Amino acid sequence: MKRVFPTLVLLLVGLSAAAAPLDFIVLLDVSESMFPYFDRTVTFLIRDILEEHLRAGDRFHLLSFANVPEVELTRTISSREDVEDVLARILLLQPLGRYTDLVAALKFLHTYAAQTPTAAPKKILILTDGVHDPPPGSRFPLDEAETFRSAAEEAARDIRREGWEVHVVEFPTDDAERSAPSVAADAPADDQRAGAESPAENLLRELSKDLDASIVPYAGGGDLLSHRAVGAPELEIPSDLGRVGRRFTIPLRVRHFGDEAALAKLSGISWNGADILVAPVTATLRPASSTRLKARVVLPDSIDYGTYDLKLYFEFSDALRIFPLTGVVRI
Repeated sequence: MKRVFPTLVLLLVGLSAAAAPLDFIVLLDVSESMFPYFDRTVTFLIRDILEEHLRAGDRFHLLSFANVPEVELTRTISSREDVEDVLARILLLQPLGRYTDLVAALKFLHTYAAQTPTAAPKKILILTDGVHDPPPGSRFPLDEAETFRSAAEEAARDIRREGWEVHVVEFPTDDAERSAPSVAADAPADDQRAGAESPAENLLRELSKDLDASIVPYAGGGDLLSHRAVGAPELEIPSDLGRVGRRFTIPLRVRHFGDEAALAKLSGISWNGADILVAPVTATLRPASSTRLKARVVLPDSIDYGTYDLKLYFEFSDALRIFPLTGVVRI
């Protein structure tokens, strides 16, 4: 939690003014199959998005689903307290749902996102193992394959037609364990019959085509999961430049995860409240590649000889939402 505070303070003073407000919507699977990954990865991933990817003025929406989809929270991120409150609410969630009605969740997601009161751009992140395993009484039962597949396709295409940016992280599932819904021996007769009707089905491969969204496999997480999950480039900041003069160059690299070229413009570098960047730097980011950015900076005349750990904030005047935006460079 400590690293979010200086970043958020800088964001609030207007350095991120170039980024338009965003509605960021997370659809989170809280069924019991997510239990092995929930605390270690899901909460970390959402924390990284809150602390690094979102900017002051963005709205964060958390929807959950298992037996039924629900709205967990909606919050405009404008202060440190907002981030803390969202993280505290997420930590209260437990992946204990016996069923996973993925089709109902997609329908709910489209309706919710379409009814948000602002016209801000929307970015959607779906976190699930992709298994459709609905409870008894669902409108999309497993024994009516044509019905639930058609409904899933319709929901995905409705979302795609809205023009929203959609990302999907797929978590592993044990196919043997999920070959049929789990039903307790003492469950009501209706539940036992429902559990024996049909095997659960993974819908993500088909849905990714209808959503026009690539699937990012969980594959153990990793430091770059949050970048891949939201399609945001990573800024690689050197930690030690050795001996330099008052004017020097910071060799930055931007790692792009998108499949289309993009333009990145570094418009400022803040140190001690002053912009030390000599001139803006623009670079074309090639698909799935790393690009160099040579940032020429100048320190004040008053600076003495010695060793410094420069706490820098990097400002990009684009909509790519490159992160991290803060780093410490020793000279």
